Amino acid sequence: MDETEARQSGRAVKVRTSDMKSWKVYAIAGEPVAWAKVVADAETGRILGAQLFGAGASDSIHVFALAIRCGLTTADLREAVYAYPTFASAIQSAVP
Repeated sequence: MDETEARQSGRAVKVRTSDMKSWKVYAIAGEPVAWAKVVADAETGRILGAQLFGAGASDSIHVFALAIRCGLTTADLREAVYAYPTFASAIQSAVP
């Protein structure tokens, strides 16, 4: 779900939009553009949707797809262990 769909469904939502180009992993890689928007249910923390743009987005989006399918929460994604420095390691900071 995108933010509009989540709100229209009647859920209370938490949204984090992140311009990640200055984040360490993107700076190390010299990537000029990195952006994420993550939508979660405000009551349960379950991930409802994610939009990613930039290097590694095509790989990192699979983490969010799995989170949605399996009912994972923002806490689950923050507590996961990610290889560093990888683009996926930015997921912890991108979730609301």
